[in-house]
Amino acid sequence: RKIYVVSNMGLYESSQLRNMFETVRQWCGRMGFEYCGGLGVSAGELQGVLMQHLPFRIGPTAAIAQGTEKLAAAIDNGEKTGDIFAEPKMFPRKLFMIVANRSWDVNARKNGISPKDLYRQL
Repeated sequence: RKIYVVSNMGLYESSQLRNMFETVRQWCGRMGFEYCGGLGVSAGELQGVLMQHLPFRIGPTAAIAQGTEKLAAAIDNGEKTGDIFAEPKMFPRKLFMIVANRSWDVNARKNGISPKDLYRQL
């Protein structure tokens, strides 16, 4: 059996999925399966929102589109592909951090606490 992996994570650096791919690779070896590669998508929640408002193959989501097409072709042909890491293109990490962390303050207020309370040590 051939195993392909697709993984979505919230962090900006998709390379942090290397350990997960390696774990699946080792599991495949023990089970007698063939590990054929994977697609690691970073900033998944952001990418999902962007896909709703921008063309899928253009801008920040272009790496996901390319990775998806490469993985799909490998699956169709029964071939191996290396692990593919798809990060947002043309979306600076610093801006990602601002957007990602903003939700903490918004959700704190919705739950009746101040953003300052999030950082208070008990």
